[in-house]
Amino acid sequence: HMANKRVCIIGSRDTPEHVLKVTKAYANILAELGYGISSGGCPLGMDDAAFRGAYKHKTSDKSKNRIYISWDGMSNLWHNPEQGIYDAQRFDNYEVAKVMAQLARGSFEGLRRGGIAHHSRNPYQPMGDTLCDPVLFVLFYAKPDGKNGKVKGGTNTAVKIAIEHGVPVYNLFYQDVLDRVESFVINVKLHQLEKSCSTKPVMTNSSPS
Repeated sequence: HMANKRVCIIGSRDTPEHVLKVTKAYANILAELGYGISSGGCPLGMDDAAFRGAYKHKTSDKSKNRIYISWDGMSNLWHNPEQGIYDAQRFDNYEVAKVMAQLARGSFEGLRRGGIAHHSRNPYQPMGDTLCDPVLFVLFYAKPDGKNGKVKGGTNTAVKIAIEHGVPVYNLFYQDVLDRVESFVINVKLHQLEKSCSTKPVMTNSSPS
């Protein structure tokens, strides 16, 4: 069951370049290890890094991914389950997602149709197609907004829903989180390098008979 094999990677459009680089490498490794990436398909920031990292991996099964777009054609992405891209508005439970998002945000006041659609697709990112199939954890970047774990921007909707459902959340805004992800990436790369270096043929010292 793919339930335990998804990691949600989301966050701010204004994520620092260094964080994006680490995130892209991390998403690429997750794809290689057979995990699906859950994200929001925004062409900037964290969504973009997650997408590029996961989709750059040539041989991984793209259908394991869940890129939830707010409407068909958003950022030039189109509903395509074989590629792991889903138009959130096509789900039967979309009205439920909308209510979840509205409760997490407090209200939809001040939002136009597009903004409401963006927020309404956010619950799927941590909670999956059925809204009760959570990811392993949420890795994100967003600036903290006051106390109690609230963060700035639309990312807060998904993060809040994740927390409410007991899904662990990790903010790359904090250096210790970034360090952990970065050292994981470096360790995997070192391991890959060692493997590729040790596959060279070894000279045998048996003399020709």
